[in-house]
Amino acid sequence: MVVIESQVPIGSSASLTWAEADGATYAPCVDGTDWIGIYCGDEPSAIADENPNSWQYVTISSGACNSGEGSAQWSIGSDQTTGDVCEFRLFDHEDGTSYHKIGTSNTFAVSGEADAYGYVMELSTTTINSGDDVTLDWSLNASSSYTPCESGTDWVAYYCGNRVASVSDSAYLDYAYVSDVTSNACKTGSGEETLSLSSGRLPECQFRMFSSDGYTKVGQSAIITIADVASAVSMVHIALTADPSEMRVHFTAGTKTAPAVAYGAFKGALTKSAEASCITYTADEMCQAPATSSANFLDPGWLCEAVLTGLEPDATVYYAATSDGVDYSTTQSFMAAPPSNDPDYAFQFIVYADMGTYSGSAAVTTAAISEAEVTTNNARMVHHIGDISYARGYAVTWEAWFDLISPYSGLAPYMIGMGNHEYDHTSGGAGKDPSGIDTDGGFSPSWGNFGDDGGGECGVPMDRRFTMPSNGNGIFWYEFSFANTHTIMLSSEHDCSEGSDQYVWLEAALKAVDRSVTPWLLVEFHRPMYNNEAYLGDYDVAVGMQAEFEELLVEYKVDLVLAGHYHSYLRSSRIYKDKTDETNGIYHYTIGSAGASLDTATLYPKDWVEYFSEEWGIGRISVANRTHMKWEFMQNTKEDAVVDSAWITNKIYG
Repeated sequence: MVVIESQVPIGSSASLTWAEADGATYAPCVDGTDWIGIYCGDEPSAIADENPNSWQYVTISSGACNSGEGSAQWSIGSDQTTGDVCEFRLFDHEDGTSYHKIGTSNTFAVSGEADAYGYVMELSTTTINSGDDVTLDWSLNASSSYTPCESGTDWVAYYCGNRVASVSDSAYLDYAYVSDVTSNACKTGSGEETLSLSSGRLPECQFRMFSSDGYTKVGQSAIITIADVASAVSMVHIALTADPSEMRVHFTAGTKTAPAVAYGAFKGALTKSAEASCITYTADEMCQAPATSSANFLDPGWLCEAVLTGLEPDATVYYAATSDGVDYSTTQSFMAAPPSNDPDYAFQFIVYADMGTYSGSAAVTTAAISEAEVTTNNARMVHHIGDISYARGYAVTWEAWFDLISPYSGLAPYMIGMGNHEYDHTSGGAGKDPSGIDTDGGFSPSWGNFGDDGGGECGVPMDRRFTMPSNGNGIFWYEFSFANTHTIMLSSEHDCSEGSDQYVWLEAALKAVDRSVTPWLLVEFHRPMYNNEAYLGDYDVAVGMQAEFEELLVEYKVDLVLAGHYHSYLRSSRIYKDKTDETNGIYHYTIGSAGASLDTATLYPKDWVEYFSEEWGIGRISVANRTHMKWEFMQNTKEDAVVDSAWITNKIYG
């Protein structure tokens, strides 16, 4: 038994954890429920077992009788006295009357109310299901002389764990400055925040408040129990396969006893079922620090997927996922892929790159705009062209990013590409790199600036969390058709020079496209082949890519190239050999503006720049028919979102 604090103020809580000792054969709660007592006084060891100040059953911690371990926040009330020394003792329920002690904690001191935490933190509830809303209210403690935000802005963080009381203050899942949550929080010493709590499949969570000088704790909430942590399904997202009569459903769960997806034509009649397969990954499956550090790793749970088959073109399909065959996720719906025999089919979809979860509300706004595009404007797909979550080895960011996109990622296919911040590494790749490269550091051309931007992940979390059409090299390069539009996704983080695996595949894929069936041909990769921002290292990469495969794209009359990487928006005229060329050239658009911190670069003078903006936003493509599609840039910070647009004529039929 361990108490985290050495001193606990009256009116606050002691953080207690307990677990079976290594090698112990004790069976918890065999003849009844084990219990814990607290003993306080000048010398607690002298207090008889039968005289606790108070006691509680171990079931104050969910699952304690099954696991033999638990944690609790034990309130230190006014019945304790300043200067008391306290300890906890754990007893079994052997016969209901005797005191058979099986554990004793370390001691801690009780301090007076004047030294109590500066804030009182109250919760709307202490038991929730995964993803439920929790409201946190905080106010100044009347018994404290604490001054809020005295040397800066106080901040609040939340923590989750198997025993959250034992989670160190530095191991938070997320945080926010109080002034960002409530505008006058520093002035009033009070505030409120309501959020959907994601625990990362951990059973207990807690909020803690810290002063602006670092990790000086000035408040903590009660412990929140996540009731459905074992069976809850989360992070639902869907993707196209190579077959338009199919849809792949991905989901994450804490167990995999009977993983499946039920689906059907009516919300109340999910009459079909597709069995799911599940995988996971560990820190040591990745390539280098920080991803391989246990301190930065969070068990991703079971990453499951099922393929729904026999879907009719454009049909509405309802579905729900389960990990145990009993508890199902909320029923959602999507529209199946359209018919593949109509070259004039009209539809729209959205594209972006470089999202993450940071930069204030930028990524949140991108998610809100994207959700509206899918749910209100019938966007049929989302293309996210690399730099996905920006986890970079800090696993909790994957959880936060999936929370952002979950409102729409299960409603329309979410198609992804590999970015430098998911893949690039400098060591540890041999035998671990899911793209199959057998070198330690991946692709490293003389003209490249390919470092360790992936934080050691080397594509492993992406590879386990997403499955794209299996006609290339996994998530790294692949192709798919949607109605009259054929998209080829490449990896700018891999060799695409003539004779390379990716180049050979790309040439064959381009040659096989039937433009009478799919008149529109798009190619997407993370780093742009053309951009005029004056970052010399990235500019050299663009020139290197031009030398690698620009001629191939021109030869097969690609209509549009989409990329990200630069945190800005660029629309070009048709380009060939770094010059405007309306006859031979290709449009190259950069849409790396989905949420990551914006660039502030000077610009190289180029004759092919039509529109450039260092603002957040996403792209929308509306395919009108075989001859025309409309491009629009929707800026995050504008009420009238569309700030730039252009019509694109087809290279074959325009």
